[in-house]
Amino acid sequence: GGQWEGEEYEVSEKDAIVAYQERLARSPEQCVRYEFGGTVLWPSKEEITTRCGSMCSMCGGAMVLEVQVMPPFIYLFQCAARSIDAAAATSVCMADFATACVFVCE
Repeated sequence: GGQWEGEEYEVSEKDAIVAYQERLARSPEQCVRYEFGGTVLWPSKEEITTRCGSMCSMCGGAMVLEVQVMPPFIYLFQCAARSIDAAAATSVCMADFATACVFVCE
């Protein structure tokens, strides 16, 4: 064992973002990831755990990932909005997110 034995590699914010972008590059047109009980592909090293790991207020079951909405969804949503109503498209164009997740109880 050396001086660094037992040390854990700390992932920097830049490493996390690069890993996220590399994963998106595998399938850049992917708008939705469906993986019941799967893991979220987080865009940063800070995992957002507001609902992840909590319990359902109705049945007491564990909350798990079912669907993750990916960034290309914004573009398709904007195109759809423009084809329906130009005024609505203006507010949709302001949308910006890296991911949105849907958690359900098991």
